[in-house]
Amino acid sequence: MSPPVRRIEDPLERSLEVPARPARIVSLVPSLTELLFDLGAGDRVVGVSRYCTEPAGLLEGLARVGGQKDPDLGAVVALGPDLVLAVKEENLRRDVDALAAAGLAVYVAEVRTVEDALGLVGEVADLVASEPAVADRLVAAARAGVSAARELAARHPPVPVFCPVWRDPWITAGPDTYIHDVLRLCGGAPLAIGRGDARYPKVTLEEVLAAGPRLALLPDEPYPFSAADAAELSSLARGARPAGPRAAGDLEVERIDGKALGWYGRRTGGIVELARLIDVAARGGAAA
Repeated sequence: MSPPVRRIEDPLERSLEVPARPARIVSLVPSLTELLFDLGAGDRVVGVSRYCTEPAGLLEGLARVGGQKDPDLGAVVALGPDLVLAVKEENLRRDVDALAAAGLAVYVAEVRTVEDALGLVGEVADLVASEPAVADRLVAAARAGVSAARELAARHPPVPVFCPVWRDPWITAGPDTYIHDVLRLCGGAPLAIGRGDARYPKVTLEEVLAAGPRLALLPDEPYPFSAADAAELSSLARGARPAGPRAAGDLEVERIDGKALGWYGRRTGGIVELARLIDVAARGGAAA
C-alpha cells in the first residue's frame, strides 16, 4: 500500500503532492539541512548540497548533489526523494522546474524577513511531520534571540552599515532581502547605494566610503571575506576620512560569521550577536 499523501501549496503557490511523512528528503540549502536535523528528521535526509556543513559530523555518507546554483539534477532524481527542499533566494527556478518535471515534489520556501525565517521553522516541521514540541522549542529560542536584538537596537539611533556579500565586483544586500532586514532589526542602517539589481546592487568602495558608514561587516560566506579584505577596507577608509571630530580610520571593520547573517532556523536567534556588534559601534561613535 502506498503511503498517504497530501496536496499542499508552497509559498510560491506551487501545488505539489507530498507524503504525510516524507521518508527520503534532499535539501538544496545549507540552513535547511541543519534545520531538518534540528527537527529530528535528519535520519530521512538522503542528499545535500556541496555547501552543506552543519550539523558537523552528521553529514558523512550523504550524497552530495552539487551547489545551490548548479545542482546535479540527475543525481537528485537518482536518489528517488519524495521531497526536495529549496529556497527562492538561493535556488534557480529552472532547476526547480526541471526537478518538478521529473516527477519530484519540490517545496520552495521564501524568506525575505526575520519573521519569514521564524515562520519557516514551523512550515518545515509541518512538512516533514516533525514533533510539534520540537519546532516550538526552536522557535521560542529563536524569538528570544530576536527580542534581545530588538532591545539592543532600541538603545541607539540606526548605525550606518556596509555589509557586502561579494567582491570583484563588490555587491551588497539591498532592501527586500533577508540580510537587509536582519541588519535593520539589529540596529543597522544599511547603506542605500549602488546600481543594477535593486536587491543586490553593485557598489564601488569609493561610493561606500563617500556614504560614510560607521561599521563594515564582512561575512565569511557566501564570499569568504578574509583578514586581508578587512585590512584593505580599513586602509582605504583611513585614506578617505577627513580630519575632524571623527578622525581618519573611524570606520570599524569586523569579520563575522556569515551563518548568523544569512542562515535560517536556529541561526535566526543568533542575530543578537550582530546586534551586540552594532551596539558597540553605536556607543563608540557616541563617545567619539
